[in-house]
Amino acid sequence: MKLNIGDLVTRKSHNNDIIFKIKQFQNHYVLLQGYNIRLCADSYESDLVKVDLIRKNEDDIDLPILSGNYLNGKVLHLDSDIDYLKRSMKLYEQYKVPAVGYNLQERDMPYKIRELLLEHHPDILIITGHDAIDKNGNNVNSSYFVECVKEARKYQPSKDALCIIAGACYSTFKDLIHEGSNISSSPGKVSINVLDPSKVAIMVATTPVYEYVDIEKVINLTSNKNKGMGGIDTKGVARKIY
Repeated sequence: MKLNIGDLVTRKSHNNDIIFKIKQFQNHYVLLQGYNIRLCADSYESDLVKVDLIRKNEDDIDLPILSGNYLNGKVLHLDSDIDYLKRSMKLYEQYKVPAVGYNLQERDMPYKIRELLLEHHPDILIITGHDAIDKNGNNVNSSYFVECVKEARKYQPSKDALCIIAGACYSTFKDLIHEGSNISSSPGKVSINVLDPSKVAIMVATTPVYEYVDIEKVINLTSNKNKGMGGIDTKGVARKIY
């Protein structure tokens, strides 16, 4: 069966555990992007099996947000993956959370963040994309996420005035929290879902400013729960309209 860019596939050598989208054919390899998991990989074409996936309700997520007349917090979302960014923006729209998104490579995020914060003045900042652990046991992109968090905290040191959600699969959770993130991945060095950071952001954006976000409840809404995401006491940013 002929495979094409955009096809959904699994890998026989990995017991077909993760669904990927074909991004590119390169020499003898096929470059893959996780469909629901923030993961990049490569594979021989002979190892791939094409799959059919019912997509219509995949991103229809039922989050327990507070009802009422509220002005929800604004999100600035930086993501190195344009497909994941588009899906996140649709989720914000679904929950009426104002958001602006930028497709930036991880290495560029620390150099771009200040001008974007000055332009948009968000209540919530998401710094995400792809991460992994290389053959030497080092994280591929965590250092860029950490530097971006540092720069964002120079702009706004208060964790109540700017909630930062940072990291991707296998990111260095302790470093991200230590440098100023409110909520980060990945305490258990596991993969996270494409929409996990956005789900957390929506819960913060819709929690009233006079309440603390129920972090345990929010983390339980994510794919791998407290292995995938963790955080510190964080206030909501929604304001009631009277």
